[in-house]
Amino acid sequence: MHLGISVVTIIPTLILIGYVYYKDRLEREPFYSLAIAFAIGVLSFVISFFVEKLTLDGIDWLYRDKLTFTQIGTVSAKSEGVIVRHNILCAFLGVAFVEEGIKWLGFHLFAKKSKQLDCFYDGIVYPAFIAFGFAASACVRFSVAGDKSMLLLRAFSIIPAYVFFGILMGGFYTVWQAYKTARKLEDDLLEKNEISDIKIKKAELWAWSSFIIPLITHGLFQYVTFSQSAGAKSATNWLTSVLCVLSIIIINRYSANDGEKASISHRLIRSAHSGSEVTGESENSGEKKN
Repeated sequence: MHLGISVVTIIPTLILIGYVYYKDRLEREPFYSLAIAFAIGVLSFVISFFVEKLTLDGIDWLYRDKLTFTQIGTVSAKSEGVIVRHNILCAFLGVAFVEEGIKWLGFHLFAKKSKQLDCFYDGIVYPAFIAFGFAASACVRFSVAGDKSMLLLRAFSIIPAYVFFGILMGGFYTVWQAYKTARKLEDDLLEKNEISDIKIKKAELWAWSSFIIPLITHGLFQYVTFSQSAGAKSATNWLTSVLCVLSIIIINRYSANDGEKASISHRLIRSAHSGSEVTGESENSGEKKN
C-alpha cells in the first residue's frame, strides 16, 4: 500500500473541499455534522463496492459470448460496436448509476433527518462532504490496488471528480428543496387570500436532475476512463477541467445567493407573483437558524 502517495493523491480534493467550506459565508456548519456526512460517503463507497461488483459481473456475463477478457482487465471483440455497448453499460449502469444512486439516497436521508440544512448553500456543503468521504475511500482502495503512476493520475481526475459530481447533485437538490418550500408557503398565502392563484410549478424536474445530471456526467467520465483509445487520457483531462470550472461557478453562485431556506423560497414567490402580492408579514414568517 502506497500510503505516502495516497496522501498526496487526496490533496487536490482537500483543496476543493476546503474551498467549499470556506465559501459557506452565512454560517459555517458544525464539524460533527460534516463528519456524519463524510461517514455517509465512506459507507456509500462500501455499499457501492459490493453492488458495483455484482452489477459489472452481471454485465460481463451478458457479453460472455461476445467479448474476450484478459487478465489485465482489457476486452477484445470481433466488432468494435460490441465493446462500445459493453463499456456504455458498464460506465452508466454498472458504475455511475450504482455510485450516484447510493450517494443520492444517503444524502436524501441525511437531509430529511438533519436540522442543519436550513440554508441554501448547505445543499452544496453536505453532498460535497459526502462525496469527499466517497473519494477518500476510493483513494484508499486505489492505493491498495494500483501503482504509483496510476495513483498520481487519479489524483487529478477521478478522485476530485467525485466531489464535482456531489456539487452538481447538491446544486439541483437544493433548488428542488427551495421550490418545495415555496409551494408550501404559496399554499398558505393562498389560504390567507394574500395571493390570488398558484404560480409555483411542481419541482420534480429539479429532483430528477439532482440524480440524472451527476449520473450522466459520471457515466461520460467513466466511459472515457474505460476507453482504450489513444485520446482517452486527453479527454479525461478535458472533462476534469470542465467539471472543475463548473463546480467553482456553482460554489460561487450559490454562496453569493445564500440565505435561509424560507427566505430563498419567498424570493421565488415574489418572482412568480411580481412581488406586489406578497406582504411583508409573510416575508418574515420563515425559519430562523439556531
